[in-house]
Amino acid sequence: MRTFEEVAKIVMAAKLTSELFGKDPAKTYKKLMLLCHPDKNGNSILAVQVSARLNELYAQLKTTIKIGKWTVQSPIGKGDICDVHKVYESGGEPKLAESYGVLKVARSADDSDLLDREKETIEHLHKEAKTHNYVRYVPSFLDSFSIGDCKANVLSLARECYTLKQLKELVKPSIEPRHLIWMMNRLLSLLGYAHRCGIVHGAITPDHLMYRPSDHGLVVV
Repeated sequence: MRTFEEVAKIVMAAKLTSELFGKDPAKTYKKLMLLCHPDKNGNSILAVQVSARLNELYAQLKTTIKIGKWTVQSPIGKGDICDVHKVYESGGEPKLAESYGVLKVARSADDSDLLDREKETIEHLHKEAKTHNYVRYVPSFLDSFSIGDCKANVLSLARECYTLKQLKELVKPSIEPRHLIWMMNRLLSLLGYAHRCGIVHGAITPDHLMYRPSDHGLVVV
């Protein structure tokens, strides 16, 4: 029988709900929650994090749908014109972080042209990249299609990324200022590169970014 520490590593590393919950999700979820509940583990910070992650993954499982070749999970954010969902390629290798991305769906058909411009901008930034690494902070364009009257784009994240809300949960009780400074320096480097490439953009707020604590990086979405 696995220990709490062993199960905690599996839960926190899980990329897909199907990996974790198997053929009987409700039974597996209940079993894992009983093992990992903070009350059974001295209310440790790790137990709180694992329990929160279990609830998040189980909620995703219940809201997963398929659109074309993409498996779409629950929303992870809301922008000015788009809803953003986490996706992975159906039938792909689920354990690879590279198989993950985000689906951006315009809430109004009138804004679909902005998603066309997003595709052009992303491809332009990658084409101009040449020898420098600024495009590490730019998603790759993967796919585009319509959902009803509204346009949708699928963008890759390349590595494990988190929304600001998820990042705050991950690094409780607070984020060290030096980590934020590193991330913001990378954002400023990216914006300087985009400006040199002739890109004009609107305001960029913390909610427009996905954060990579593993290398103090981020990706603009």
